[in-house]
Amino acid sequence: MGYGCGIWKGVFKFVDIFISNCKMQVGDGSLISFWGDRWISDTPLKILHPASYAISGCKGATVAEVRTSESDMISWNLSIDRRVYGGVITELTSLLDLLDNFNSCNISDIGRRIWLGGGGGGGGKSNGTFSVKSCYQLLLKTAPSPLKFIPKSRVCSNQWPTKVSFFLWVASYAKISTQDMMVRRGWKKDWVNHCYLCVQDGESSNHLLVHCKVALTVWCFFPNEFSLKWVIPPDFLSLISSRPVKANSLRKTLVLRCLPDAISWCLGKREIVELLKILVRM
Repeated sequence: MGYGCGIWKGVFKFVDIFISNCKMQVGDGSLISFWGDRWISDTPLKILHPASYAISGCKGATVAEVRTSESDMISWNLSIDRRVYGGVITELTSLLDLLDNFNSCNISDIGRRIWLGGGGGGGGKSNGTFSVKSCYQLLLKTAPSPLKFIPKSRVCSNQWPTKVSFFLWVASYAKISTQDMMVRRGWKKDWVNHCYLCVQDGESSNHLLVHCKVALTVWCFFPNEFSLKWVIPPDFLSLISSRPVKANSLRKTLVLRCLPDAISWCLGKREIVELLKILVRM
């Protein structure tokens, strides 16, 4: 399936999570996949009855195409044109019993998806309304460790420009334009991949922002100045997720919150002069 622009490619990575947290209100059934959507149970029929799905001739059909109604009698045409034996008969009988016991909604209504992933405000019991915030909160809860999703409070604030927040978010996923990415994509085939700051190792997101000799000098000076115990993190994502956010005074708390982002921004922009200014102010 073609996704078009890059942003939709990222969105479609989570389409299975979105579908798995939706349930369908049937209505006339014209918008609901008979086998693929969750409309009659909490599990799609193709997973609940795999043998029946395998022999069906209407795998991509909607509920409206499978369901027929005559004289207030509802029947289901699964388009099975072969003999069935053994366990398949048992499974098919179970499926037909499930369909016969289904209490159909008003077929004059148009079906719709009901969101089960949380309330419209982003938490609590679901009210059936989808919101980006509730979906993001769901992804945070289901993300494995280490976190694949950055809490908004770690990258977004009115204390620094939006472009810095965007940079921190992109850098957390190792997607900033470093030399290793350019070489890998064939943009500069004649380049020798080396870090712009230390000119010793290959330049990657984690090296440039965390493990570079220049970056480590800055990061080690920063916790020592505030009497913090600090272990070099394995990557920039861990650094952003675990940085301290509180101190014993309001001024130090503000500095602890803003200074790591300022250092990351200057390292990412390769601005040595700005880094030196930060160190002098400290």
